[in-house]
Amino acid sequence: EDFDAAIRIDLEHANAYSNRGAAYVDLGEPARAIEDLDRAIRLNPEHALAYANRGRAYVKLDEPARAIKDFSEAIRIDPEDAIAYSNRGVAYGKLGEYARAIKDYDAAIRLNPEYAPAYNNRGIAHEALGDFDQAVRDWERAIEIDGATRIRKWQFLLKTEGHYSGAVDGVYDPETRAALAACARDPAC
Repeated sequence: EDFDAAIRIDLEHANAYSNRGAAYVDLGEPARAIEDLDRAIRLNPEHALAYANRGRAYVKLDEPARAIKDFSEAIRIDPEDAIAYSNRGVAYGKLGEYARAIKDYDAAIRLNPEYAPAYNNRGIAHEALGDFDQAVRDWERAIEIDGATRIRKWQFLLKTEGHYSGAVDGVYDPETRAALAACARDPAC
């Protein structure tokens, strides 16, 4: 409603369109988001965040090639945007280009060593390439950063996949670590 109001006041407010577009992505309405993000980019062709948010919308629409193009443009405009690198890594991963994804996750981590999603997703890419030990190390680093929240997410996933029978309590214990390692080696997990 606030973004709608800002747009009613100023139809040329690129940030309002960009922010409303980001909200639509988060609400699971990527097609609607793209309309606003296209408008934000028309109003300000150097709006890095609008490109990055449109890239997220394309990922949700399972159009990774278009997402990569937008994330690349966001990075060109703002080469210090760790999240844009990480999100481009996700798009490369959707195309099965795991080595390229890892390079982007490495860049994201270099820019923001405390960005847990980059470690988590880099672990997924390493897993896809068969480097299970590195995958577990990355996931453990994400756990160190996010703490109990990340551990609970992993415990829930591991329990769902049948690799873990313990409590979903956010405690990283030997049983959780063993389940994580087993999941890394299980192509179905």
